[in-house]
Amino acid sequence: MYIRRLVLVLVVLIGLTLPALGDEYKINVGGHTFTANLPSGWTVGDTPNRIIPFNPARFTDDTFDETNGETIKPSVEATYFTGTMAIGAFMYDIYNEESDNTGGVTINVIRPTQEHLDASGLKANDPKILIDAAAIYSDEMQNSANAQNADPTEPHVDYSEKDITFNGGTAHIVEDGGKDQPHMGVIAFFLNDGSIAVIEADTGSSMGSTPWDIINGISVA
Repeated sequence: MYIRRLVLVLVVLIGLTLPALGDEYKINVGGHTFTANLPSGWTVGDTPNRIIPFNPARFTDDTFDETNGETIKPSVEATYFTGTMAIGAFMYDIYNEESDNTGGVTINVIRPTQEHLDASGLKANDPKILIDAAAIYSDEMQNSANAQNADPTEPHVDYSEKDITFNGGTAHIVEDGGKDQPHMGVIAFFLNDGSIAVIEADTGSSMGSTPWDIINGISVA
């Protein structure tokens, strides 16, 4: 659950001080404008400080041990891409730890490296690239779900992934979560310049919204 922990930490650190912009929220990431129509309680993140170069080291179990001097080992899929990321692009700004009333969206605009294309034999516009892009998050999601489901004392976690149509083209979406549990969803799809958008949404168990509710409320130009 390391990725989810990162999102929740961001909510605690910046979620209570973000400016509300009304019913519609916009953010520019990698030259693309993402517009979100989100439920009450969401707002845009502290974007000037949260838009950074895509950093594979953020997608690893070692992320929270950096201060201990441990070697950072990025997830394999994260090293396949370069680009820009907006951490906490949109945030649910009502933090209530007891009710797990938290949520956040991270947006990545990325491209596969030439090394990955050469090694995989894929072209940059091959839909299979979307599976690799979603796997930046989904590998950890699936590992966490499998570990929790192997423990009979833990509640069951549903995990699913499939291809769908989104933003006028093919997309790959991954979701996890269970009854009365936090949920996480990731979607990867091509943008009009050939780059790839990867949107990760995290919702608390008592929010009344699923990651798909949040992702489906986002459009991009």
